[in-house]
This record gives sequence, C-alpha cells and structure tokens, in this order.
Amino acid sequence: MNRLIFFVLVIFVYFGVNEACKLNEIVFKNELGAGKRFEYQCHDGKTNSGVKYLNNNANSGIRFKDTGKQTSLWKCNLKHGVTVKYYYNVEAYLPTINYPRCGQLREYTARPDGVYFRKDNYPPVKLYSWLTQK
Repeated sequence: MNRLIFFVLVIFVYFGVNEACKLNEIVFKNELGAGKRFEYQCHDGKTNSGVKYLNNNANSGIRFKDTGKQTSLWKCNLKHGVTVKYYYNVEAYLPTINYPRCGQLREYTARPDGVYFRKDNYPPVKLYSWLTQK
C-alpha cells in the first residue's frame, strides 16, 4: 500500500509540475519613432512565425512551452527602414537542455540606435547596433 501511495505521489508531482509550467514569451517592441515600421520573423526547428510588422509604439510576440525535452532555440531576423536597410539576426531564446524553464520573458526593443534587450524583470540594455545592407 505504501508503494502505491508513493507511486501515485510521484506521478502527481511529475505531471503537476509539467502542466503548471507557464508559457515562455519573446516580445518585440517598436520604439523607432513615428511612421517607422519594424519587421521581425522568428523560427525554431519546427515553427516559423512568419513575417510580422509593428507600427510605432506597438508590441507583439511569440509564446511557447519549453519542457526540457522539446527545447527550442528561437532565432529571429529583425529589420527596419524604408527598404529594410537595417537588420540584425538574433538568437532570441536559448534553451537549457533537460531542464524546463517556465514563464521566461525575453523582450527586444527596436530603437533608432540599436536593439535593446530585457530579460524577465531586469532593466533593458543595448545589446546590438543595427547592421546595414549594401
């Protein structure tokens, strides 16, 4: 009987923890200025977000689950400019193998001088300067 109780407890803890895991989120913000549009496209091994456009002061993002077994490396192409002259390719979410992370926030803000990054509750810092296409 004790083994049965232990077995049920283990099953409950395993499934309870996995089901209670909040989705991770990658958020993009456009702070480029009035009339300037920001473009992003993200993908992992299985999913492609498609090209998304953000007007000034708008934000949008991607939500996903990282279980530790189906970890995701999300790569994103960030662009802006009239002819999409300015760009940067980022690894927006790096997984920890065999360790599920829950409720993680990765925020990328497009500003005229570069891309700013904020993780969870930390303040944003400038991470990249825009590259230019010739």
